[in-house]
Amino acid sequence: MSNGGKTILDPLDINTDAILLRADGNEDLLTYQSSLSGNAYIIDKYGGVMILDKHGYYRAQWEDLQVICEELQAWILPEAERWRRS
Repeated sequence: MSNGGKTILDPLDINTDAILLRADGNEDLLTYQSSLSGNAYIIDKYGGVMILDKHGYYRAQWEDLQVICEELQAWILPEAERWRRS
């Protein structure tokens, strides 16, 4: 599928406040506010972590978060910094 040369994805209109409110009422979920403005976490008893921000969310298995953190530190962030400076 082609996006016609578009390089920026359109924003998603996801009501993350409603997601957090609903999660707060679910005994299978724990919610935490991040120290980062507009961010929060939802942890479920099935091993998933959903990272919310004011624009949307990302959900990952607990075990996958370690890999994601390692990849971010070892390759993604340094590469992004190198690319930004070039």
